[in-house]
Amino acid sequence: SFTTTVEFFDRPGYWTGVERNPARTQLDNEVVVCAHNTYEDGLSTPAKNLAATLDKVHAEQANDADAIELDIVSWDHILRVTHDDNSGAKKTAKLSDVLTDSDLQDGDQLLFLEFKEKSPSTRKCRLLLDLILEQGFATNGRPVVIRSFAPKEREKNITLMKALLKERKYIHIRP
Repeated sequence: SFTTTVEFFDRPGYWTGVERNPARTQLDNEVVVCAHNTYEDGLSTPAKNLAATLDKVHAEQANDADAIELDIVSWDHILRVTHDDNSGAKKTAKLSDVLTDSDLQDGDQLLFLEFKEKSPSTRKCRLLLDLILEQGFATNGRPVVIRSFAPKEREKNITLMKALLKERKYIHIRP
């Protein structure tokens, strides 16, 4: 026997479905304050980058950021938190290690994941989607924003991700 509670976070505008109450502008528009590039990728080992990344994430959570942004690429079939898709990625933290952090999981900040992959593929997009869902993100009240940054070869990341999400039919997609 169990009880299920269904909650809807219905607010007007873009942020409907978000449990967290975003800041409001002077014109009464809701805006999400995002902690940009909340990671470290310049240290010598994945462990050092992970520790420094989690320090930044926790500091932004303490500062009450509405969203935590992580830039990610796939390197050797592993999603890594880094600014660039290059050979230095092997020294960066694994996204899976960041997302398993209990403070991040227990928080209510949205995740903004900027997929900087320069060699888009359905496999890499599926890897990202599966990891987000396995770690308990993209849940009721706490959606995940996935974006890609120009140049044009990265646009395909979004096209592939949309196709995967539509195929799965359980996630709402916004342009």
